[in-house]
Amino acid sequence: MKNNVYQFPQGKQRESVRKAASHSKRKRFFAKFLKLFSKSIYWVWFFIRLVVASSLHTVTGIVLALLYGFKGVMIFLGGGICLVTYFHLGKHFIAPNNYTIPILAAVCIIALLGEALISFLNDVMPFHRLLGIREKEAKIKDDETRQVANDG
Repeated sequence: MKNNVYQFPQGKQRESVRKAASHSKRKRFFAKFLKLFSKSIYWVWFFIRLVVASSLHTVTGIVLALLYGFKGVMIFLGGGICLVTYFHLGKHFIAPNNYTIPILAAVCIIALLGEALISFLNDVMPFHRLLGIREKEAKIKDDETRQVANDG
């Protein structure tokens, strides 16, 4: 009959068993807490990157749309300012402290290419790729296309 009875620890053994049990509980609790904390840090960092990328995308799209919308005015005023600046600088396009003509020329070119740049911005999503938000989606789509190409 004695074989069926479990001998519980007594005295010092009992204290050591209690300490070991509480230590293992604490260890499991801190492991869960650390896992939850690291996941929350990861998601907070992801959402910060998402907000920054989306903000940059929106602001760039609005600026390009405004430039494209007013491209006629930009070319007319930019061309006039470039002519005045050209003759003011003694028939030079650039001076050591005056970069008006190259900047206005670049703005006019961007205004003319506004529609193409906006469609490029929406298709490629460069800010999302730069901040590592769009990488996984692109890899999944590439893998799917490769699989379809291999099946056919």
